[in-house]
Amino acid sequence: MTAFANFFGGQIQLLRPAFLAKSQTAAYDPTKHNAQDTNDLLQASQSHADALAALAMGTTYAALSDFGSKPADGDHTAKFKQAVTWCIANGKTLVCPFPIRLSSTTDMLPPSGKSEFTLNILGTGAIGVAPVTWIGPSGTPDNCQRIFNVAGMRSSTVSNMGFEVPKGTHDVLGWDLDTLAGKPAAGSTPAEPNISTTGTNTFNFCGFNIHNGVNNKGFRLGHLSQAGADLSNIGWESCYFYGNGEFAADGSSPAAAAAIEGQFAIQIEGPNCLTNYAKNCTFGYLKNGITTKPGSFNSTSAYAPSVLTGNGDFTLYGGVFSHCYRDVHYNNGQPFRFLGTRHENGRQLLWMPDGGDAPLITFRDCMVDDYTGETSGPELGAVIRIGRPASLMLDQVHIGPGSGKPSNLIMLNNFNGRAKMGSLTVIGGGYPAGNTFYTVEGDAAGAPRFGITVINATQLDGNNEPTTPFANRMTQ
Repeated sequence: MTAFANFFGGQIQLLRPAFLAKSQTAAYDPTKHNAQDTNDLLQASQSHADALAALAMGTTYAALSDFGSKPADGDHTAKFKQAVTWCIANGKTLVCPFPIRLSSTTDMLPPSGKSEFTLNILGTGAIGVAPVTWIGPSGTPDNCQRIFNVAGMRSSTVSNMGFEVPKGTHDVLGWDLDTLAGKPAAGSTPAEPNISTTGTNTFNFCGFNIHNGVNNKGFRLGHLSQAGADLSNIGWESCYFYGNGEFAADGSSPAAAAAIEGQFAIQIEGPNCLTNYAKNCTFGYLKNGITTKPGSFNSTSAYAPSVLTGNGDFTLYGGVFSHCYRDVHYNNGQPFRFLGTRHENGRQLLWMPDGGDAPLITFRDCMVDDYTGETSGPELGAVIRIGRPASLMLDQVHIGPGSGKPSNLIMLNNFNGRAKMGSLTVIGGGYPAGNTFYTVEGDAAGAPRFGITVINATQLDGNNEPTTPFANRMTQ
């Protein structure tokens, strides 16, 4: 029996523990598990506590209904917290057989004396019905409301457990993944237990709808974590993240410029968040899809690179970005990979502020259509902007002619790394027709400080059709 058993058509198929059967030969109907098993448990033990004790001995999972929660309950928070704590303590999978409503933060933390735990969760939902709906209050820019507070979770899978934040509710964070149980007081040692790892976890088939609230977020990684604390090998598979996707009265979709401040899917703040990934996910109508910028996006003032501490090494496998203001805001020296992704109707594909490190950025087999790029200033039309001596590779990438300013589509500025050499390597693919599709800003002496290699890239005309190839070139 696997941790998740077998899930077919919304029904859990499990082996019923023999010691719970009224008759050793009694037939068991797996489609009636919740009512049948719970009633049998209660009849056999005469108390709910004894029923849970029997459940802990005989099955690999527990349903939220086993804790007295019902679909019609206006607020499922108390019973859900009880179920989470019990499943963590007993090593069981938690099944939520109906959509739930939560009004305050649910902590998912190790039992007393432990530094880690495993918790598999299987939720349920339907078209137009979120597995989890937040019914709690709004937060503030400095103190967001968290739906789930997680530290120490290892080797766990969360399936179909997405959430929805109602329209008008703001400063709400869905999943806060960290390595400390709580923020220690100023000047004190980290809170006990010292949870050093939250990783090797996967989120499957989860949809996250944060609507129009300022600073609503999907995930935050490593907000409290310190150097060495590990939030790695975390994956999102077939998930979607939607922001302010409110359609106009005529049915037209909103432009990327309408994205709400502070809204993003995944925010990486920790200094040791490595080899995380998103596979076949959708990011729509967000201010930023993935970012390593800490804190909120409330302020529009300038910020120094030294305060942007989130680490990276992130990979996108397939998936779509649509109508986002900025798909990825990235600021560190770790690799970032776009593999087989599609990008449409956005503003900027990648924006990297000025810095001195040299990350490896790879685009491979990607499609980009109708990106406006920056709309003013010296970066006008830039769809990709890199302000450091990065190594940028575009391998079989198609950027349609409706995107950006053709001569400034890719903007390279070796701002803080003038003593270092960055590189742009283009292999195949298609780019808007013109003399060039990139701009390299030189250093004080006029040297470009970027090596450029273009091999077999094709020019695209206004109909998005190939014309003549760009001249192959190799410069330093």
